[in-house]
Amino acid sequence: MGQIFSSGRQEEEEVNPRPAKKARTEDNMPLPSSEKAAKLISLLVELNGGKPLDLAAISAINSACSPPETSIAGTTTEETLTSTLNKLFTDHVGQSPQIVINHAIQFASDYYDRESDFFNEKEMRGGSHWTSMREIHDEWFDSPPGLEARGPRPDSKVWLGIFLGEERVKELLDGSYPLEDLHDKGADVPAEEHLIWEAFKDETTKLPLCDLLLNILSYVRNKSNECEDRVDILRFAVLYGLDGVMRDLIKGGYGDLNDDLTIDTLLELSDEPADPEDWFGIHRKWYMTPLYLGAILGYSNIVVTACKELRAKIDAPLGMINQTGEFATHDHYSVIAVMQWVILNNMKGMLKTLVEHLGFQFRWFFHANCHRVVCKRLFDLSEYESNPRWKGGITEEDYAFESSRVRRGMRSASAYKEQMKMFDYLIDLGLPFELLFPTEVPIDDLERLQKAKKLETRKQNREYMKSLSRNEREAIDLSSAMASSYNSLKNSEAEMLTLCDYYRMLKKKWEGKESQVARLDEFEALDPTWRAERKRQEEGGEEEKSDDESSYGSGSSYEYPGDY
Repeated sequence: MGQIFSSGRQEEEEVNPRPAKKARTEDNMPLPSSEKAAKLISLLVELNGGKPLDLAAISAINSACSPPETSIAGTTTEETLTSTLNKLFTDHVGQSPQIVINHAIQFASDYYDRESDFFNEKEMRGGSHWTSMREIHDEWFDSPPGLEARGPRPDSKVWLGIFLGEERVKELLDGSYPLEDLHDKGADVPAEEHLIWEAFKDETTKLPLCDLLLNILSYVRNKSNECEDRVDILRFAVLYGLDGVMRDLIKGGYGDLNDDLTIDTLLELSDEPADPEDWFGIHRKWYMTPLYLGAILGYSNIVVTACKELRAKIDAPLGMINQTGEFATHDHYSVIAVMQWVILNNMKGMLKTLVEHLGFQFRWFFHANCHRVVCKRLFDLSEYESNPRWKGGITEEDYAFESSRVRRGMRSASAYKEQMKMFDYLIDLGLPFELLFPTEVPIDDLERLQKAKKLETRKQNREYMKSLSRNEREAIDLSSAMASSYNSLKNSEAEMLTLCDYYRMLKKKWEGKESQVARLDEFEALDPTWRAERKRQEEGGEEEKSDDESSYGSGSSYEYPGDY
């Protein structure tokens, strides 16, 4: 039986030794410094439209590529050299080496954690597993419940090849196997995921900037030669967080200037082919612009560059394969899907980028079905939270010797704490209270009736609920569910709150907070309530509203979000 693997984030003694390094051959020997400088300058000149680089850039590249004993750094100060190379990196690769590398390290660490968990579960069952186990781990890439889309899947091995070169990756991983295939291998056989994660930490972060720049640009150039369409290169650049490469592509780099590639070109989220006979599988094939593909992946550098510098459309359509197997687009839906994706996957950093830096509005998506899905994610309790993004800080060691009942309580409390962190974060970012509760809970009437003992029986409660409007009933239902989750984690009845007391405590969270101001004039088509109101007017003017209908701007919706 194979060994049990620990989390990729833990700093421990190596579980698996590295394979012996091969002797370098002529094929994998590093380039001489002069050839390295010449190759890098040639790539940069090509991306510069054939215009020669300025003397400062040429001098910095020659200095950086020269060995210390023959360096001509005397003519270029260290500060100038670093500044020049960083600018070249920003212009043609990404926002900064640290950001681009950290995206890879984070992904490799998360992926190693998930594959380690999967491997350990298999080992506990003698090396076998049921199909759903693999599907549960694969769900990390796909959309959260409620969207049902296949998500993008970067490859750690490709990422490492971008930074170090494919020959170096082959050398590093020689003799290793993926964790999934290690069950019948010897204890001394290294895991591929472990070696990749270590290489990102130990080798990529120490790579000279000049080498990193050359390796990335060379890899992208070779990739562009292999692909027939620049759309594939654009998706590749976004998939691996290379906003500088994305910028060069939009400006005509890596191919023909006369094609139709723009920053609003729709890219497939998953490159897995859709089975035309699988109706459900076809509908999981989605297409989004680079702005939203980058947001789903959590790359703030891609999102900011696409939106602020390249002027990507915020109200971009969503592409999907329809029932007949044909490609179709749906207006006003990408924003809704991505905002929901980011919140349900607990991506606070990306949420802050979208809301604070790009001005995204909660009212664009916090309607109808989205309202129910988000509230369920934030306020429902789960005895066993399977999504690692929402488990919180609890580990199996924390409850290893507890009873089943105590375990369930500890897991629920840890997940609920994580859910409340996201809820508080939404409030801090400006979530208006009226979006959560379009209609206030009538707590004064409730308390008056309770004191008068007119809500003692089931019949009395039923008659009271019938007397309320639909929106008031929905407000009571939501606040009751929230209060129930809150009280179920308390150890005694004295710590619990009544519905009215919980609602007051909830409203206090908004005290001193600044809520978003509607940007209706700029993005009126993105507001579902505005679209419903416009549709109402076009179909015959203003109609008299019943008690069950709320007025414009309340936060409720007359239609499913997006024209879908």
